[in-house]
Amino acid sequence: MNHPTTLQSPKNLPRKLFADRRFRELASYVFWGGMTTLVSFAAYGIATRALCLGVVPATVASWIVAVLFAFVTNKLWVFASKSLAPLLVLRELVAFVASRLASGGIELLLMWLFADVLGVNDWLMKLVANVVAIVANYVFSKIFVFRK
Repeated sequence: MNHPTTLQSPKNLPRKLFADRRFRELASYVFWGGMTTLVSFAAYGIATRALCLGVVPATVASWIVAVLFAFVTNKLWVFASKSLAPLLVLRELVAFVASRLASGGIELLLMWLFADVLGVNDWLMKLVANVVAIVANYVFSKIFVFRK
């Protein structure tokens, strides 16, 4: 008795999920967001440990590196904005940087307040601040930057 509402074989589930554009976009965003977080952490580690920068300057430096990395990955692979028309790329870049400034400000405020002022472990706070920024960045990118 094969009813239309029954679930099909689990082996077909990944193929069906990735056929859905919304799921593919979200999965890609999560993957590239994770890669951006790794880039941000690496830049932060280099800035604090190798360059001996304080928490705030290191956070700013890691943010700049991560934003550049994220723009390319979001444009090409997450939101599939393949056009390289100069005015469109410029508009996307300006909107992307503006939205990242907003989320970067949130991250910076969280790092300053919790790591510098309250003494929470900076690496733990870096993780929490990045999760908050990733969620905000998806919303900003979806609505304001790479709109169709």
